[in-house]
Amino acid sequence: MCLLRSWVLGLCLLLGGCGVLVERNPRAPLVRATGGLAPMLDVHPRGPVSVPMVRDAQHTVPIVEARINRGERFPLVLDTGGNHTMIGRRRADKSRMTIMGPHGKITTAFGNREETRLGLVGELALGDMTLRGMPVLVHSFGKSALSPALGGELNVLGTPAMAAFSHVTFDYERHRVIFDHTGPFNPPSRERALRLPLTITKEGHLSVAVTFPNGRTRQAIVDTGYDGVLLMSAKTLQELDLTQYAQSGRAVRAVGPGAEMNGRVFFIPGVELDGRPFPNIETWSGPLDEPLLLGSGLMRYFRTTFDFRTMILWLELE
Repeated sequence: MCLLRSWVLGLCLLLGGCGVLVERNPRAPLVRATGGLAPMLDVHPRGPVSVPMVRDAQHTVPIVEARINRGERFPLVLDTGGNHTMIGRRRADKSRMTIMGPHGKITTAFGNREETRLGLVGELALGDMTLRGMPVLVHSFGKSALSPALGGELNVLGTPAMAAFSHVTFDYERHRVIFDHTGPFNPPSRERALRLPLTITKEGHLSVAVTFPNGRTRQAIVDTGYDGVLLMSAKTLQELDLTQYAQSGRAVRAVGPGAEMNGRVFFIPGVELDGRPFPNIETWSGPLDEPLLLGSGLMRYFRTTFDFRTMILWLELE
């Protein structure tokens, strides 16, 4: 089991003067990690583009091949749980990226805390699509036990960049991701799809409502960069009266970028999404701070679309 979520805890305080804040934008929290800098300057082409996913039997997370400044290809995780695009230091050096301004330390999955700087990518190519003028966080990971498909460090395209599109569709069954910068999304039939309103947390994460067996509803961060179905902290387990299920689970050591953590895998009776029941949900918990994540372990069974124009997550049955 591999947890591949990354997030920023405090670098925005250091970068607050680096750009002009986007005013009157209801999605402004999505760009707080770069002090309000736009996620990119330009996208080409602006119509729908299909980008192949890398096939990797070890992971459910969506991985694509990317190129920086027309350099060599490398694996990039499409991570809606990451509140900024992040490039590993070794990759940044190979790509001769421009490194700018202030530096600080951020914490990625499992407490990996290393120096991070703000960088600028002239061109980031994903298949036939090019993203131009993209600010990124350049992070040092050190040694890592990540799979060969991911390389020795974690490179992710985060929520601000993806939310700059009209909609992004993760077609897990056909191993492709469809980006559309300008076109409206045509919603699927409600008989064959779940409609989940997206809420933005104060940290700049996307979340949806999940209802548990005791009838309590919590907001879960929608994290395509997490391999499992559900992840929850010990505190959330207690609040939802689910601790007894964790006690009957099995110990699993989860591997993340440059760090590892012991935890337990277990099943809870089920959850509801959009009023529809999902029984026997696999859950991972350990000594972490994240309250609740919903990962690709569930979304891979659907044609999953983030409609950023209407802020709706669609889970469509194939």
